[in-house]
Amino acid sequence: MKRKIPQLTKKEEETAVEIHERSLFINALDACWPKTINRAYLLEWKKAGLDAANFGSIVMPWMTVHLPEFWQRLASFELTLAENSDIAVKVTTADGVKRAYKEGKIACIFGTQSPELIEKDLNLLRSVYDIGFRVFGLAYQHRNFVADGCGENANGGLSLFGENVVKELNKLGMLIDLSHVGVQSSLDAINLSKDPCVFSHSNPRIESTHNRTLIDEEMLALAEKGGAVCLSAYSPFFRGKGEYAGRRAYDATVEDFMDHIDYVAKLVGIDHIGIGIDYAILTRADMIYGMWERYPDLTGQLYDPTLQPPSEDEASKCLRRVEGLRWQSDYVNVAKGMVARGYSEQEIQKVLGLNVLRLFEKVFRE
Repeated sequence: MKRKIPQLTKKEEETAVEIHERSLFINALDACWPKTINRAYLLEWKKAGLDAANFGSIVMPWMTVHLPEFWQRLASFELTLAENSDIAVKVTTADGVKRAYKEGKIACIFGTQSPELIEKDLNLLRSVYDIGFRVFGLAYQHRNFVADGCGENANGGLSLFGENVVKELNKLGMLIDLSHVGVQSSLDAINLSKDPCVFSHSNPRIESTHNRTLIDEEMLALAEKGGAVCLSAYSPFFRGKGEYAGRRAYDATVEDFMDHIDYVAKLVGIDHIGIGIDYAILTRADMIYGMWERYPDLTGQLYDPTLQPPSEDEASKCLRRVEGLRWQSDYVNVAKGMVARGYSEQEIQKVLGLNVLRLFEKVFRE
């Protein structure tokens, strides 16, 4: 019988909190846009025990290196880190993550969830690496010149250029991110890559059939090559029912998140699970411009498109994250839930960060 967090004894709950506090906690995908990352945001994560994160929304899929928006977002984040160097630092190596951890700072890794910024030019990939990016997504929902995204009706694999991109990423030492990538493209990349890959914020296809969820074949192939599935708390990846403000609402909770940990652990083993929170503070304008209009294939399964976009209140309350993992301070519940499910401290520490750190050690070049 599965125990739930409220069923923990006081001693068990205290033990879980202690495990969380002494564990290396890595978020494989922070989705906050640079304009909303400030000292208060970083301090909130620091208070929640975060030690490192891949900031994957410095670049969005519609950006190229020729867009002022790209440089503005990059400069904004660089400036924020420079002004808050006492609590956060940009890192490009696994040793950098470890060093920041010892110094009590959040290790900030630069990432992108899509390849558009290299504009079909492998030389630009080298430039992106030199800027400091270390995580590289191959597609964001839609088809591009590298791969099919998971939102396409077709299930094409990597393009010939995409194969060269994978080889160059291996050569440079950048972690290949397959969240938002189509099934065949993901399998192609996993099989071709000499290094392990990551699903930085994806979940198993259990009760939800959302196109962002993973089939067993993808997770098995990833684990076989040493990669990790980093689980997200995005509600539509779980079961859901009910109504909210005229649109579907999702009643998933942290216990459903625990079910996903159990499922992946049984399928591929505890050594291949991480946490990819996909946390973001987005305004209503961000929701409309960034998601509602641009990616109906990502959100179209979740609402009636004839409805009005989310209100400012709905966006600010982050209603699409599961109950119990809605805010930064909630992430101690991962350790609590795993204690309730009978996982050992070593297994909890692997999921919270050690498995992802292993990927950094394997992939990032010194």
